[in-house]
Amino acid sequence: MKLQLRGFLLAATIALAPTHVMAWGAIAVDDGKGRSADDVGYGYVVGANTEKEANSGALKQCRAKNKSCKVVIAFETCGAYAVSGNRWGTGEGVTKGAARRIALANCGNEACKVVAAECDEE
Repeated sequence: MKLQLRGFLLAATIALAPTHVMAWGAIAVDDGKGRSADDVGYGYVVGANTEKEANSGALKQCRAKNKSCKVVIAFETCGAYAVSGNRWGTGEGVTKGAARRIALANCGNEACKVVAAECDEE
């Protein structure tokens, strides 16, 4: 009887435990070869229910002020985009700082600059 009660209490505790609902974010950019980081246009969305919704929202926001936008990263926590002339990189991490560091490393040039870094939560 005690074993059954413990099993019931464990099941009830698990069922009532708060769960984290995964949300998506995305960054879309209007960037061209040779363009400086200061000239890159972008849009982003955080807190979307699906990756597709995040991508669509980031594109819509980017296109409100720019012409040739494309999604460069979709993320579940934090994402970043870095660029320098002909090089670019994206990063995803558990913090904005981690995403920025990964984007800079993936850009692969000391002159790279983070253009956008956003988080679903922080």
